[in-house]
Amino acid sequence: MGCGHWLAESPRGVAVQLYLALIGAPLLQLDFGRRPSKRIWELLQWRLLGMMDEETVQRQLIAQHAEDDRRRETARKKKTS
Repeated sequence: MGCGHWLAESPRGVAVQLYLALIGAPLLQLDFGRRPSKRIWELLQWRLLGMMDEETVQRQLIAQHAEDDRRRETARKKKTS
């Protein structure tokens, strides 16, 4: 779920981060049609922290989806060759 490190230090903050991940993962999978990558989780965390505006996150999400698609296609081609 992209929780490589804690964004909060208090037990309550850690609980909030876990709940957000547990609620957000299925919603994002429904929205995107696939599991969110670690990079996508990172972008959303930056947004929640107020360090990115929504437009920047949208642009980055589009770019990240394109990159993920390219990687999948490259991996698929390597498997078939």
